Amino acid sequence: MAKIGYEVLGGDGKYGFSTPFATLHAFNGWADKFLSTPLNGIQDIYFIAGADFEVLQRPLVLKLAYHDFRSDNDSIRYGSEIDAMAQVTVLERLDVLLKFASYNATNHGADTTKIWVSLHYRF
Repeated sequence: MAKIGYEVLGGDGKYGFSTPFATLHAFNGWADKFLSTPLNGIQDIYFIAGADFEVLQRPLVLKLAYHDFRSDNDSIRYGSEIDAMAQVTVLERLDVLLKFASYNATNHGADTTKIWVSLHYRF
């Protein structure tokens, strides 16, 4: 699986697009640097690649993403981010998920690295 995308959330320097009840972690990178749209808006150009495998008769899902963030107004380069994810089924209903995010700031926020490890149980 591979995907190239372009997402724009507008901003005019005074107001940025707002989605107060949304879960933005799924969009604009997993480092969560854009949970609020900047006043100059955001343009997110992204590339995602992923694959499903079977390892030792267990499903394994891998995903890698790259984001390039810029403003929608005034041509400001915000930064870039690399995200990676691996999920493996360890028991019939239990998955282990490992996520990694690394945001490299240019003109928005600070450099940020995050790592998650979680267990997912399906009832």
